[in-house]
Amino acid sequence: MSSANSRRLVTLALSMGVLGGALLVVSNATFASGKLILLPYAFLLFMAAVLTRGEQVASFVARFAVLLATFVLSSGVLYVVIALSPVSSRLSVFEHLWRVAFVVAIGAVLALPLARVTDSARSHRPCSNDAQA
Repeated sequence: MSSANSRRLVTLALSMGVLGGALLVVSNATFASGKLILLPYAFLLFMAAVLTRGEQVASFVARFAVLLATFVLSSGVLYVVIALSPVSSRLSVFEHLWRVAFVVAIGAVLALPLARVTDSARSHRPCSNDAQA
């Protein structure tokens, strides 16, 4: 992978992560119910998948890394804002670490299938039914 391509992917992940984090922070401050945070998360993952596919990232590993980084950075921005609240300041370092590890694990579980479906080369392959016709 070329250095220009790597920079493009890092820029994509950083920009989606920071903008997604801002969306999550505003949503967290706006919504009264905790369950409603799932809506901006779903929107974030959908938009990250659309933009990753639009960038036509060829490598599965690169798509996975971009999607995982986007999710983790977005969640990290929200976590920092929440962690700065007085209630969270009573948590120990271990309690913060397992929460961060949990976010990374959830991000990996979500990024894995998204990296598979965002393969732009898959849409150009003929279907087995089309080849028989």
